Amino acid sequence: MKFTYQLEYNAFGPWHDGYIQYKRLKRLIKQQRHNLAATEEGATITPDDAWQEFEKALCAEMDRISTYFYNIYARLTTSVKQHLAPMEAHKHVESKHRKECIELFAELNELKNFVQLNSEGARKIVKKFDKFNGTSHCGDFMATCQPLVAMQHEAQTNIPAMISDVETSYAEYYCSGDVSLALEELSRSLSELLVWDRGTIWHDLIKLERQRTRLGTVATGGRPVKSEDMPQVRQATETQTAAPPPELLELGHAKSVEAAPAKLLPYTSAELVSCLRKEWASIVVYTVVFLVFILLLALDIPGMNGAARRCLAVLWITSAFWCLGTLPLHITALAVPLLVVVARCLPSAGGDRQKAALMAIKSMWSGSQLMVLASFSLAAALSKLRLDKEIACVLLKTFGGKSRVRTLRMMMLVAYIVSAAVGNVAASVLCMSIVSPILDELPQNLPSTYSYGRAMLISIAFACNIGGMTSPVASPQNVVAFATLHTDYGLSFSQWCGIAIPTSFVLLVAVSFVTRPKYPHRRASRVQQPLLQESANPDYLALPPRLVASASGALFGNWQRTVVIVIVIGCIVMWLSSGLTCAVFGDTSLSALVPLVLLFSIPGLLTKADFLSLPWDVCFLLAGGSCLAMAVKDSQLLEIASTGASEILHGAPLWACILGTVTFVTLCSTAVSHIAAANVLMPFIIALGDEVVPKGLRGGVTLIAMPAALALSAGSALPVSSAPNVNATAIKRQGDDNRPWLQPKDFIVPGLITSLVAIVVISGLGAVMSEAVA
Repeated sequence: MKFTYQLEYNAFGPWHDGYIQYKRLKRLIKQQRHNLAATEEGATITPDDAWQEFEKALCAEMDRISTYFYNIYARLTTSVKQHLAPMEAHKHVESKHRKECIELFAELNELKNFVQLNSEGARKIVKKFDKFNGTSHCGDFMATCQPLVAMQHEAQTNIPAMISDVETSYAEYYCSGDVSLALEELSRSLSELLVWDRGTIWHDLIKLERQRTRLGTVATGGRPVKSEDMPQVRQATETQTAAPPPELLELGHAKSVEAAPAKLLPYTSAELVSCLRKEWASIVVYTVVFLVFILLLALDIPGMNGAARRCLAVLWITSAFWCLGTLPLHITALAVPLLVVVARCLPSAGGDRQKAALMAIKSMWSGSQLMVLASFSLAAALSKLRLDKEIACVLLKTFGGKSRVRTLRMMMLVAYIVSAAVGNVAASVLCMSIVSPILDELPQNLPSTYSYGRAMLISIAFACNIGGMTSPVASPQNVVAFATLHTDYGLSFSQWCGIAIPTSFVLLVAVSFVTRPKYPHRRASRVQQPLLQESANPDYLALPPRLVASASGALFGNWQRTVVIVIVIGCIVMWLSSGLTCAVFGDTSLSALVPLVLLFSIPGLLTKADFLSLPWDVCFLLAGGSCLAMAVKDSQLLEIASTGASEILHGAPLWACILGTVTFVTLCSTAVSHIAAANVLMPFIIALGDEVVPKGLRGGVTLIAMPAALALSAGSALPVSSAPNVNATAIKRQGDDNRPWLQPKDFIVPGLITSLVAIVVISGLGAVMSEAVA
């Protein structure tokens, strides 16, 4: 866990102002490094100058902390003397002295922890300075900083002595001289105090950080909590929400709590009315969804048989759930076979539900799942050996750096290439992990930084979306489209790449100009009150040392890396040589088992845990989509829809049909997820192609189906449009607010422009390449 969060968790609330201002010092280090790199050619700032400036700021901070510490120390010393005096003078000590004893024990332990936290903060911040500047000042500073050394001496000698005096006095008057029993009671009181304090003040903060870092709670095994356990107890108190004990209620740390009577219902009538008012829009939407579903099941539709009508109802409810996100996508997909069989959507089964169930189960598994598992296994192997990150860092170090715009475009190219190799879902995660330290190094709280950070994340997300067009395994929606086109129309892996790569690359170049960052004038107003000044050159960018170090490794450093690289290259060649692959394995999808078997056979590479972590949710999503496509076709709903569409488009030129189809698919893939749009739309688009494409025309159905398949990855105007968009929204700023870089509204304008550019490029170049290659 970062020290910033450790400081927030472990700081004593009333003394919050006395702790080290770690964030401010960290920002100073980053700004010094940025200025040092920006002026490296004619440098007037040296590392020694930077250390003098930083040491001055840190010493001033230590003086402030020391003054704060000794004020508290003097007060507690006086309190301990005043507390022990009446205990020595009177045989029967008043009850208030027992409470004061507990309070003193807690505050003395907090003061000891105060020194430990500030000492650790000073050590870490100097160590961070040394890391960024290649120096070694940490040891000397910790040994020679007089305020820090003096506080550490007090924390190691005088404060423990006062704690021991309190324990001894408590044992003498309340535990019959048993010091161990007194220590147990005082430690338990300290633990309960921390539980109550963190349960009321820091509960939300700890909960948020746990969700971010997936930390577990810390258990003490039932033993008394000592002062050295306090950081672990503070992190574990979220789960301990019991009412405070009477001693703490008397201490004034908590107000009295009355037991609330048990309620038979979870909501009162007023709460229920308030909930209905807030959620009225959702209630109306779901009411309409289920009402239409019931009407489709109950009413006859002219020109449509019963099976087609019931299949339309299943298609409606499934599409609505996918669009609204009512359930996880794969859970909705698992419900499709159940609905298909129960609603009697398969007339070829002759009313036999057993036969219908076998048809539904058979349709759920296909070679598309094998392609997905193979691509994610390759990605897992590359990631486990850090090959993916090293290759990306080599490219970034070679062609990026110095210029923010050039680095942004290089990251777009990296995202595009990695998406083509291992899929855009894994590529987006990889690229976000690479770009996060780059954004962390930028001066915070500046308009140019915000503009560049948003542009960088949006560019990577859009590049991953575009890279998801390049091959049949580059994205889940491609797997859906390729499964149908390959099975029914013989489209090969290499033909798909031949159509998609030129089209997507032209689109990538065009989008790189759309997402270019716009720098405000250097005199523009800052967000909040800036502590830093912008660099003279707002386009300058220094790559973080950790990325430069990652680019220095040898790709063929050990035999495991060599074997994995050979397997990856072999798979690419095998899938591109579809004719030879089919001659050996019978089908391209079956060859996907080759990397699965090889990668999980290499000792020490991929384990059973890696196998269980494969994207089984995507596989079941594809299974539900395949079952839905089979039901749409078997119920003749597909034939009815394609006939109606061909009548509407009768007489329209082919280019208009392609343009209209691409536009419609792009809009749908923007509103819902790309994979959901693929499951619903691809069967209808292919059927439409059979109707509107003239017979004997070169390319055939591919002239409409391939541009539509590429358009499935083009929708980008909403965060929920694709997995790369979702991943981009999870990256947070490192400034004081720690908020996400991107808000949903940030996607709208660049996403709409990108979608318009994609419609033009795909409808034009995509259709031309489909005719030339297919």
